Amino acid sequence: MPNDTSKGPEDLTVMSREPLIAGTPLGSMKDLETPAANFFVRNHFPIPRLESSGWSLKVTGEVERPFSLGLDALKEMPRREVLVLMECAGNSRGSVQPPIEGLLWDNGAVGTARWTVVPLRSVLEYVGLLDSAVGRCFWKERTGGINKAQPGKWVTR
Repeated sequence: MPNDTSKGPEDLTVMSREPLIAGTPLGSMKDLETPAANFFVRNHFPIPRLESSGWSLKVTGEVERPFSLGLDALKEMPRREVLVLMECAGNSRGSVQPPIEGLLWDNGAVGTARWTVVPLRSVLEYVGLLDSAVGRCFWKERTGGINKAQPGKWVTR
C-alpha cells in the first residue's frame, strides 16, 4: 500500500484515510506527554459512529453479580490516572531491511499519554469473580458487517 504522507487536520502524517492511520511527526515529540491532537492513530477498521448514551459495559459469566453499566455510571467508579507509553508493534517497520510485509511506519507510531482509567480489578471486584472462573474473555462486536471479533482468553488466574 503506498503511503499518503499528506498532513491531516491535526498535523499528523496520514498514511491511510480509510481506515484512518496517521503517525505523529517527530517534531511534535518534544515533551514527555504527546498532545492529544498529535497522538498517532492506528485503526484496522473504519471508525464506528457510537452514541455514548447507548453504550454499556456488560460483565457476565462466572461472577456473583452480573451487570451492565452505562458510560456515566462507569465514570462514577473509582478511577486513577496513569501515564502510558504506547507504541504500535509496527513502529519503524519502514526502515527494516530487507523490507517486510505490513504498514511501513516511520518512527511516528509512538506516544505517551495520561489516561484516566477504571482499573479492571475494580470492575471484577465489584461483580465478584467466582473461584470457578479460569479466564477472562473480551468481546468486541463491530457492526455493519465489518468484523465479528472472536473471543480470546486474555489472562488466567
